[in-house]
Amino acid sequence: MLIYLLKSGACLAIFMAFYKFFLERENMHVFKRYYLLGALIIAFVIPLVTFTHYIEVTTLPTVNEPTEALVYYTEDLPQPQETNYLPMLLWSIYGLGVLVFGAKFLINLLQIIFKINRNPKQKSKHIIHVLLSDLITPHTFFKYIFLNKQKFDNHEIPQAVFWHEETHAMQKHSIDVLFVELLQVIFWFNPLIYFAKRSIKMNHEFLADQAVLNKGIMASNYQHILLAFSSNATEPQLANAINYSSIRLKVFGKQITLFNAFGQVKKRFTVMKTQTSKRNMWLKSILLLPLLALTLYGFSETEIVEQEIDTKAIFSESIDLFLNEKGELLLGEDVINLEQIEEMFKRNNDLYVSITAFANIDAEIVKKAVKNIREIGVKKMTYCTSGDTAQPSLDEVRKEMMESLIKSQKQQKATPAEVEEYNKLSKHYNSQTPGKTIIKQKDMRRLRELHDKMTSEQKTNAEPMPNFPPPPPPTTIDGLKNATLVNQTISPPPPPPPANASEKQTKAYEKAIEAYKIQRESYTYKHTNAKGEVLDIIVIPENDGTIPPPPPPISPPAPKDKTQTQIKTGFVDTNGEKLYYVENSNGKTYYNRGGNKVDKNGKKLNGNVQVNASDVIPGQFITKIYSDDEIVVEFKNNQNKRDGTLEIPAPPPPPVSPLDHVIEMAKKNAVFFYEGKSISSDEAVRVLKVNGELNINTKQLHSKQPQVYITKEPINTDN
Repeated sequence: MLIYLLKSGACLAIFMAFYKFFLERENMHVFKRYYLLGALIIAFVIPLVTFTHYIEVTTLPTVNEPTEALVYYTEDLPQPQETNYLPMLLWSIYGLGVLVFGAKFLINLLQIIFKINRNPKQKSKHIIHVLLSDLITPHTFFKYIFLNKQKFDNHEIPQAVFWHEETHAMQKHSIDVLFVELLQVIFWFNPLIYFAKRSIKMNHEFLADQAVLNKGIMASNYQHILLAFSSNATEPQLANAINYSSIRLKVFGKQITLFNAFGQVKKRFTVMKTQTSKRNMWLKSILLLPLLALTLYGFSETEIVEQEIDTKAIFSESIDLFLNEKGELLLGEDVINLEQIEEMFKRNNDLYVSITAFANIDAEIVKKAVKNIREIGVKKMTYCTSGDTAQPSLDEVRKEMMESLIKSQKQQKATPAEVEEYNKLSKHYNSQTPGKTIIKQKDMRRLRELHDKMTSEQKTNAEPMPNFPPPPPPTTIDGLKNATLVNQTISPPPPPPPANASEKQTKAYEKAIEAYKIQRESYTYKHTNAKGEVLDIIVIPENDGTIPPPPPPISPPAPKDKTQTQIKTGFVDTNGEKLYYVENSNGKTYYNRGGNKVDKNGKKLNGNVQVNASDVIPGQFITKIYSDDEIVVEFKNNQNKRDGTLEIPAPPPPPVSPLDHVIEMAKKNAVFFYEGKSISSDEAVRVLKVNGELNINTKQLHSKQPQVYITKEPINTDN
């Protein structure tokens, strides 16, 4: 509420300052009337305006780390709370002010109603003259004009006065006065409301003066009339009077005049003589646009809403297709058309397509099929042929397609770890004995994937790609059209071990059974390379028979400690520090943030000795205690000493993608630059979505905002 009042007050101060210095003395009174009313409304509305800013963030999958220890339950001890009486006092003062000013408003309104009902009235067209016996200044409330009865009967009131008051009635100035009086009741503590009220009523007099002068009366004569009526005679607060020239307040029964009457009449004389050109009117009206934009930008609220992108819907998909002599693409045994492939690509832009052409297929058919899939938009694609016949024309097709792919798409760069993996696999297959090659299908697929990922420079410095022969179609061994089986006879499986076999004999039997399965699933075929050499190719399926180590035997549950059910843990605040305690039959033990044993006042009992994680609660191993996602206590991890095992450090986490990094920096209100030009966080996200291969350099300048530089050029870092 306080922030709202400060913002609305600042807006109103800016609007009233603009009126005071640019509009008040200008002869554009109708515009000024609506400006003042609009300024009051807009000043209280702008702080309520909220602009919603949507940003897209990627929700990363949650990794559930193993819990090192379980704590039965925690509780926070109740702390004494002090009662803040200041809000209650302020609301009481505000309510009292509303009652006082509201009562004053009702009393003034009732006084006017009583005067209308208890005094004689004369109707003149749409105006009603209320004749009073008191010596008062003529004033107006809606269609009622209050006049002195004696002067009215003796025709001592000038016609200019009637015109002046009739203008107040016809233009319904009383509505403006009632509106600002009600605002004064609600915001009685805001001095700007009083200033706005004075400006509104003074502008009413400017409007009435202008209407009188438009009747043809001489300005000098009208000014003499105003001076004659500028006296200390009183008029109701809710009425418009011809001599509205001062603001009078009653403080402890004494009347205080804030602005002298003749000074305000002098201002009215000055405004009467002022002539404002249309050019000035337009210029000052246009100035309102930047003023309104400034207040709207500076005093409105901005809400940032994060729209999560479900990463579960983003998945990598690959399809293996076969191309027959008719130019048809086969998925398994079914024919698949281009529309179906396009639909799969729309669902996943990272689609990987592998095409294997049957033997003796014309190169033009292969070229056409590859071109059609490229036109769909598929960027990741490999193709090869099966059979023992050389296909020189197909090599030309492959070369042409690869050149077009390099031109149309900037090749992504393999990481050093991937280059090392590629070199290791390539060296293994390149060093095999000539004449007999053993190929694992998963290694062949992995090598091709890594080779496609590498840049030209990386390929030049890496091991040469092994010259794999084209694989046969993935059918049964009996269906291999171009394969010559070598292992036609397969040894029968080993006999089962005897009932009284030892554990070593049982494991040997299981190993022999796995080898037998691999032998049945593997096959060997002959292949003639480009040099005319006949090679024996042994194909091992992707499930290469590597048996994972058996899981450790399930340990029987530990016997339940009877004392464990009596353990109670919790937190307690002592001297501004949160302590963790464990309570059992022996009493309470307190621990501080560093895992030191302390007393209930936070004083260390054993110096800086950190308690072992295994000694906190019997039968449990506790290294860290959390409260509200923050570490409260951290004990010494004595796992190695406890079980004598060597703790192997966990592998480093995978690197954060550039898009995730930019989104994370946007949350930290970072400043973004693209090719040296400052951009917004939304533009940075869009740039990386279009091109994920951009280079990013983030600079953290102490307490300032992080600076993120995005560029197409390589980034050189100085160590």
